Amino acid sequence: MDKFNRLTLINQFEILKALNPNEEKYYAEKIEILTEGYEYHYSEIFENISDPLPEEDSRFVLDILNMYRDITFSKNKLKDINSIDNYYIQFKGFDFNSSTEFKLALYAQFFIEKLNRFQEIVEDSDFNTFNSHKPMRGTYIKFLENYNDLKSTNNYQFGNLSYEMISKVLSLWW
Repeated sequence: MDKFNRLTLINQFEILKALNPNEEKYYAEKIEILTEGYEYHYSEIFENISDPLPEEDSRFVLDILNMYRDITFSKNKLKDINSIDNYYIQFKGFDFNSSTEFKLALYAQFFIEKLNRFQEIVEDSDFNTFNSHKPMRGTYIKFLENYNDLKSTNNYQFGNLSYEMISKVLSLWW
């Protein structure tokens, strides 16, 4: 880290130290690490900052949420709603035990809960959590392939999927 970045962080920690007298020792320690350039301890300064989520992973999550939005809107229009078991068409989240999927789950949760998007996906009484308790990435990749194939047909309309179309998208479940 160059001196300019260290000085910027030092100034930030000085402000935080002044604003939070109960945390003065904590911020003073960080200031000393940066002032003296103790590189070995830089990780302490950044320990609460996650690695970035790549743009393609964000797009992947948004594509999944959009697919489930389409399925949810379609399900709500179907006359024989009981013919579809909600378990199979409910967004399952991602596996919290996988470091890769955990980041995807956090992004989905952020997008839905903090940005208030795709609310219909979690408003369903069967929605439980963003933790699928099993790996889902491979399953979602297959679902998206099926969904994209379906969208390329002439009779596709968003929010108007038939039971058969939903079954085709989620073919791995049946």
